[in-house]
Amino acid sequence: MHYQFLSYKLEPDAACCPGAVRVKYTQTRYVTEGWPQNEWSIEIPNHLGTHMDAPNHHYDAGTKIADLPMDRFVYEHPFIVDVEIKEFNSLIPKAALEPYAEQIAKCDLLMLRTGFSKYHETEKEVYGGKAPGVSAEAAEYINRNFPNVKGVIMDIISLTSYTQQDDGNKAHKWLLGEWSDHYCTIIEDANLDGLENGKIGRVFALPIRYACVDSAQVSVLTEILD
Repeated sequence: MHYQFLSYKLEPDAACCPGAVRVKYTQTRYVTEGWPQNEWSIEIPNHLGTHMDAPNHHYDAGTKIADLPMDRFVYEHPFIVDVEIKEFNSLIPKAALEPYAEQIAKCDLLMLRTGFSKYHETEKEVYGGKAPGVSAEAAEYINRNFPNVKGVIMDIISLTSYTQQDDGNKAHKWLLGEWSDHYCTIIEDANLDGLENGKIGRVFALPIRYACVDSAQVSVLTEILD
């Protein structure tokens, strides 16, 4: 067995949604200048890069990222659904998930793979502004039918397609539990390349425990079964 990161390294020029603030790294102490250590200051919006949304992201009464129970950070039964994307800014429909209902009913982490990660390094504006999203009807389908799903991870920059904000807001509300008695976390902007059902073990998703905020950058890795 070996391990594979599913979260991206956070580069200063990382792909982001149009108009988003990028990470800023500033070195504040230098060993070369006589300090005993190197130190850095990091300025970053909490939805940049691979990150986890907690329920508080879309409603005030929802759980914040630092208060999530620890079982939301370890997934024992991940399952990948490959979704064909034919147009930019399209939405993943409920129909794309229905053929996998039996498998989804047994998983705790639903992994939505569109292949859009191919634009992450080479065409960052396409990746950030033309990515597909998860439709509100698909999110409602997950929430209503699969309370076993504790998290949804995807290889697109956001659950919301940039050009379909209203639908994306509804999709967030469904998955994050505003309209039901249970929720799943959302992990956006992940790299799911090369994974195969039956060859992945547990998935670990460990967000930074920022106090007071709705969401945070998350380190995600999975076991690869040899």
